[in-house]
Amino acid sequence: MTVLLIETATEKAVVALFSNDVMKKKLELIGKSELSEMLVPSINSLFSDFRDIDALECIIVGTGPGSYTGIRTGASFAKALSFAKKIPLVGICGLKGFIPNNLQKDLRFIAAIDAKIGGIYCIEGMCLNSDLDISFSKEKLVSVEEFQEKLKTIPCVITPHAKVIEKRIKTHEGVEFIERTLSLEMLYKEGIAKFERKEYSTDGSLELAYLRKTQAEIEKDM
Repeated sequence: MTVLLIETATEKAVVALFSNDVMKKKLELIGKSELSEMLVPSINSLFSDFRDIDALECIIVGTGPGSYTGIRTGASFAKALSFAKKIPLVGICGLKGFIPNNLQKDLRFIAAIDAKIGGIYCIEGMCLNSDLDISFSKEKLVSVEEFQEKLKTIPCVITPHAKVIEKRIKTHEGVEFIERTLSLEMLYKEGIAKFERKEYSTDGSLELAYLRKTQAEIEKDM
């Protein structure tokens, strides 16, 4: 099975080509202003090296949270390609790509990215074994205060913004902030799991995650 993975929500956007569960090639796209110009040539390059784009059978695309422009750029291309070729489009939360280096059974962690004035986007994870078998909670946009409460029970944060988030937390004694880049293998695995559950579209529909409210805002509106 040939799968195209697109993740453009964070500062280091990336596209990767998987074939039969093996990542054949990946390309990093650095530079938000040029992202829309780099995306199509980069994807064409992936396929020119291995096989024709007509062999593509599934697209996995990051739906956020993260950069508004980045998410829209990647999602728009993925939706258009999926619709044109009538192939499954799977949306995946990019936070699930931020995982610990050393996976251990029952290890709990929080994957997080800075949402600036909006707070912190985060998702809780627990390793089921030493492989890429991880149970994730639903992603949330929380206030800094809510995030700090989470750290009392899960003092391990995996993030591309370690120094930024650490500075926003008033008290973080005993909390480990680990800066990581995305695990494309983890995102691929999560995407394939959704594909096998038939959680995909072929009409271009895709839910994005850059405008979701914090839990406090949701409760206030109730």
